[in-house]
Amino acid sequence: MLKTANLTVRVKPDTRNRIETLVRITRRSKSYVIEEALEQYDWSTGFLVPFPF
Repeated sequence: MLKTANLTVRVKPDTRNRIETLVRITRRSKSYVIEEALEQYDWSTGFLVPFPF
């Protein structure tokens, strides 16, 4: 069984708007879009790996 955790963050209005735009374009949930971004983030370098679209 996959273990999950809840996370609450505060973001700037511009960031929120960008997330909501991605949600509309991809027809995915906010949770999905944010989880994918976190999965693509390279924690050792601080860079995002290109999103696989």
